[in-house]
Amino acid sequence: MNLFIKKQKGVSVVELVVAIGILTAFVVSIAVSYSLLLRLAFANVSNIKATLLAEETIEVVRYLKTVNWDANIDPLNTDQDYFIRFVNATNWEITGEYNLVDGIFERKFVLEEIRRNSSGVIVDSGGSLDPDTNKITVYVSWPKDNGATTTKTMATYISKLK
Repeated sequence: MNLFIKKQKGVSVVELVVAIGILTAFVVSIAVSYSLLLRLAFANVSNIKATLLAEETIEVVRYLKTVNWDANIDPLNTDQDYFIRFVNATNWEITGEYNLVDGIFERKFVLEEIRRNSSGVIVDSGGSLDPDTNKITVYVSWPKDNGATTTKTMATYISKLK
């Protein structure tokens, strides 16, 4: 009979401390990951709203140009900030008055003149002025929690229907 072999009947304190440490590290890493996920998800909501507001601005300007180019688009100056405002259930208007959407988002657009070469292709410089086409660039800005401002930009061309 071997007198030096002892039977263990439980968990030692060292094993218990190691198990608790591993479990704590796992729980903390899950909590930190979840917190980061929530922060990114809430930041993405503002980004999605800004994208939708930019698209809405382009669609409103397209609508107003289709309704009456001469009254709605032609009088606007190029390289000047404009804003859109919802007037009533069926009408939008282009205004020079600054306004915020949802108290957070600044939404503005700028029209630029377009020049075309002799082949009718849009060029950055040279060419002749096309009075029936404008480039519209929309800027949607909003503040972040850290005091920085984020801006979403979208651009397209609009032309007078003949």
